[in-house]
Amino acid sequence: MLLLAVFAVMLGMNFYESTWMTAWAEEPAGISGAADGSNVSPDQPENGSGPPILSEASVRIGVLAGSGTEICRQMWQPTMDYLAQAISDRSFILVPLKFDEIEPAVRNRSVDFLICNPAIYINLEVRYGMTRILSLHNRLGTRIVSEFGGVIFCRANRTDLQNLRDVRGQRIAATDQTSFGGWVMALREFRAEGMDPGHDCRQVVFLDTHPAVVRAVLTDQADIGIVRTDTIERMAAGGEIRMDEIRVISARAASEGNSSFPYLHSTRLYPEWPIAKLSGVNDELARRGYQPQYHQGMRTCRTTRYLTLAPSTAAPV
Repeated sequence: MLLLAVFAVMLGMNFYESTWMTAWAEEPAGISGAADGSNVSPDQPENGSGPPILSEASVRIGVLAGSGTEICRQMWQPTMDYLAQAISDRSFILVPLKFDEIEPAVRNRSVDFLICNPAIYINLEVRYGMTRILSLHNRLGTRIVSEFGGVIFCRANRTDLQNLRDVRGQRIAATDQTSFGGWVMALREFRAEGMDPGHDCRQVVFLDTHPAVVRAVLTDQADIGIVRTDTIERMAAGGEIRMDEIRVISARAASEGNSSFPYLHSTRLYPEWPIAKLSGVNDELARRGYQPQYHQGMRTCRTTRYLTLAPSTAAPV
């Protein structure tokens, strides 16, 4: 598959732990395109049924920049650089996308492939005929996980906040209304407790990125934060926060299982992010990318620590 070559060398979804990925059962896909390959804004007008806005030699890969554009580039640019060497007659262009830029990018076909959370993907699959090709796996030490969750947390000194019912009357900071780990998963758990945060909490704000939510809680701009799993560990590993500054508030569904999951989490777990192709993207480059020499190069590429490719058994969300 193209995307086995495209994404297997990534530092990937996890900036401090190595990341790996697995193939879905669908038939792989490659690229066909038109136009001049110039930088195209995600919301550039284009007929949604037309070809991607690309030159034949360009592959534009959209990535949900849930932690901000700069971190997205740090995490994913090594993948693009490796591919430029491995497949020399193609250029690979990283397109970081904010939450509200994802659907316009797909609708206007200004990207060929998309990496995003499964809730966003399912909507795009139904509306635009996208097809998942791979799923991401995160590595923490010797543990490799194919699921992720949401983290509901507060400052460690907030002894008054012990369970989800204590969130009533508090200020919540979350990532985005379409952020699966940074809002949607937690919303399910609140509703299971008979709560409506929009009605029962003093304030609910969406801050666009996961790190912004963590910072808002630690600076007392919010009482409760909601982010995706591995955000807190990544920020601590980078020296931005200390783990002992934060305390996680668990939902009952999370405490009843998932005890072996290595990241802090409050919610039920769901399959990791899919990597998907737009409809109409063809197989030619996919077949070129799925070559043994690329796989060996991926394993030894200096931008990763460890990498494994394996069939995926993850079910759709």
